[in-house]
Amino acid sequence: MNILPMASPVRSFLACAIFASICSIAAPDRLLADTPPVANEPLHQRIDAAVEHSAIGPMAALCTDADFVRRIYLDLTGVIPSHEQVETFLADDAPDKRARLIDTLIEGPEFARHFAVQLNVLLLDRRTDTTVDQKAWEAYLIDSIARRKPLDQIFQELIDPSGTDDPATPARKFLLNRDAEPHAMTRDVGRMVFGMDMQCAQCHDHPIIDDYYQADYYGLFAFLNRTTKFTDPKSKLIVLSEKAEGEAPFESVFTGEGRETTLPRVPWGATLYDEPTFSAEEAYQVKPDKENAGKPSFSRREALAKRLSENEQFRRNIANRVWALVLGRGLVHPTDFHYAENPPVNPELLALLTDDLAQHKFDLHYAVRQIVLSKTYQRSCEPPAPETLNLADIRSRLDALTQRQEPLIAAADQLKEQVETTKVVWQEALAVNDEVAEQLPPLEEKLAQSRTAAEKATAEHAEAQKAYAALTQRAEPIQTVLTATKAAIEKVADEPALKESLVLLEKRSGELAAEMTTAKAELDKKMEALTAAKKMVETTEAEVATVLAKRITPERLTELELAHLSVVSEAGKADATARLAQAQIELCQSILDYPAIALSDSEKAEVAWEAIVNRWTLQGQVAPLKPLTPEQLAASAMQATGFLARSQTAAQAAVEKTPPKALEAEGITDEEKALVTQIAVQGEMLNQLRGSVNQFVGQFGGLSGEEFQATVNQALFLGNSPTVNNWLAAAGDTLVGRLNATEQPTAIADPLCLAVLSRPATLDEQREIANFLTETVGEEAGKRPAALAELVWAMITSNEFRFNH
Repeated sequence: MNILPMASPVRSFLACAIFASICSIAAPDRLLADTPPVANEPLHQRIDAAVEHSAIGPMAALCTDADFVRRIYLDLTGVIPSHEQVETFLADDAPDKRARLIDTLIEGPEFARHFAVQLNVLLLDRRTDTTVDQKAWEAYLIDSIARRKPLDQIFQELIDPSGTDDPATPARKFLLNRDAEPHAMTRDVGRMVFGMDMQCAQCHDHPIIDDYYQADYYGLFAFLNRTTKFTDPKSKLIVLSEKAEGEAPFESVFTGEGRETTLPRVPWGATLYDEPTFSAEEAYQVKPDKENAGKPSFSRREALAKRLSENEQFRRNIANRVWALVLGRGLVHPTDFHYAENPPVNPELLALLTDDLAQHKFDLHYAVRQIVLSKTYQRSCEPPAPETLNLADIRSRLDALTQRQEPLIAAADQLKEQVETTKVVWQEALAVNDEVAEQLPPLEEKLAQSRTAAEKATAEHAEAQKAYAALTQRAEPIQTVLTATKAAIEKVADEPALKESLVLLEKRSGELAAEMTTAKAELDKKMEALTAAKKMVETTEAEVATVLAKRITPERLTELELAHLSVVSEAGKADATARLAQAQIELCQSILDYPAIALSDSEKAEVAWEAIVNRWTLQGQVAPLKPLTPEQLAASAMQATGFLARSQTAAQAAVEKTPPKALEAEGITDEEKALVTQIAVQGEMLNQLRGSVNQFVGQFGGLSGEEFQATVNQALFLGNSPTVNNWLAAAGDTLVGRLNATEQPTAIADPLCLAVLSRPATLDEQREIANFLTETVGEEAGKRPAALAELVWAMITSNEFRFNH
């Protein structure tokens, strides 16, 4: 039998023509250059305005309710809806039913579980380790999302787990998963936090990307290179330890240029010029040793974490990644490579998302809600047909874009010149400080030597002064006695003893006078030396002060660097806008060239139309086809076949049997109890699904954001896996069991399609399924379960099931 598959990701011209008859066009071609988003409108309306503002050609119609209900469940809960949920939604005639369903799912418990799974894949690259228990890590992510923890706070905790005041916090898994190795941390923080994979700039400036420099890599490295992992000898807990010292020198293997010291610098952000300094005794809050992990008085890693929220590149990266998590592809793609030659497909939209996300405190729930409320998200995957094109409007758009292109290029070039100007000013300031840094050491050494000499001269002068004073003290009483003796002899001239004493006194007085003359000369000499030493200190201090006066303050350096970065940002936006205009011009020309190609060469026409539709998809005019992630595929197959409910029941029972310890806390409210229980159930749900999901990850897993490519092994797995075959069993609560209980072959198609494909069966499918069962089973009722299992298997392995459309 032929179960009608969903169209493949590569849409042919023939498929477009077929679907043209059933697709209505949501908006006609129009010149949209004067209809930018309005600031006071809700974000989802501004998203649509930004998409329409850059659109070339028609927009795809909104998707059907059946497509929407499947898409929204997959994107907000990670699993297709149950057949009851599909039926309920399709039966609802209220005009606001899509918005109501969105709110229900975003506020539901599965939202936190699904986005925890996505963050787990994003942050760990599907790598496993044993340093932090996986279940504890998943619980941390679920709890963070369920409690609406801002995304910037989550990333701050990943970089600086000590900020949580819990040494055992599962947040430490992000860095410990990299073994806390500085280069591994630098690469992945650059990729995931800033959207810049600078690994190839580790040994030299990036050979392909002009915007990535070795200095950028080591600026980020300087925040992280003091961090290592530490195992507590008593508890055996593995934590992060950080030193208070450690520089980040580098040298290019190509040019030999580099720096002996690199100041910490956030990618495309300001340098940490004002890092505080401490004495050796004050450098640590906890000094690292065999018993303790190091905790410096100033943590560079903490400084990096605190700078995230204000860093434009972090904000752009997070906004781009949230868009990619929902739409399957970033506005900058690959998401790890933000640079000038890889601009966003819609710079206006990315700027809008970036600013709005920051204004709303990095609220994931808010951002996702606004994205899925947009018409852009809700458009059909089926593009408008060629015959719906308004070629006259496309020509008008081409003329307008061509006239606009030159001023855009000129504006971008002018800003590039300003970039160079502000860079020169900033670099000259840095050069001044480099010159100061070069001049200071010999002067400081000279100053230290002169101060030492002055201290020595001061000590020698003091000794000379002390010696002279001692002689003076000795001479004074002798001079007094000598004077008295002379007076006595004048009165008693014939006293021989007095005369003898006088001779001795005069001799000793003369000796002391000579000694004092020598001591005074030495004192004067020492005084001259001391004066000269002090003068040398004053002169050298003046020289040091003169050099220091040239040094640019950290505040001024930051001001100059931020001024430069501001112009860089504006230049990047202007360049991206100019590149978008060029892409729009090329798309206009491709559309205008298409009719002639279609008349002359059908194969070239198919390729040309595919390129046009691909560009429409990138621009948001057509919804993308997204392959289900391994986690979505496994959970959805279990949902379709009726086995997911068993896991949900088991998860609930496990939590009821062993309630979370947090429920025992005094004064806990009923609301908090409900939230704690809900988080525990979702964590246990992941644990229940782990075995099956890991099998799918082993076959279909890749890095977050990678393109899907089917393989032979995947086909063999779906055809021969005991797990998948078990899901096709005819038990009472399984899909095959329920279908087997339905006697009429004609009544099977709808429940089958609703359960697996989230839509009612078409008339052709109803007829083919009934014919298949009649021909295969006949009068042998024992063959019926196997035939039904074959039908279910065919559907869950079809393109329509494999893709989110």
